[in-house]
Amino acid sequence: TTKINERTIAALKPTGSRYFIRDQKLTGFGIECSAKGKFSYIVETRINGSGRNVRTRLGKVELVPLQDARLEAKKLLIEASQGKDIRYRQEDELLPETL
Repeated sequence: TTKINERTIAALKPTGSRYFIRDQKLTGFGIECSAKGKFSYIVETRINGSGRNVRTRLGKVELVPLQDARLEAKKLLIEASQGKDIRYRQEDELLPETL
């Protein structure tokens, strides 16, 4: 686990294999790093009641500000604790991709 901040994001580099960086402050929030160098914010948690582990992407690191991704992750983690499957969200609930 690492403290995800702007410095962490600036230091991201492709390694040739997929890896994850998990946040120290917000359990379940992290960054997925693809083998080819694409970086996406993720939320990973268990859905209350089912015991199944689920992971969903929030948006690309270069398009979505860190604070927006962290807020969205908190919302999704609350929904998962209420038993909702966070993988199936409405399109209008997705984060707007900003530049």
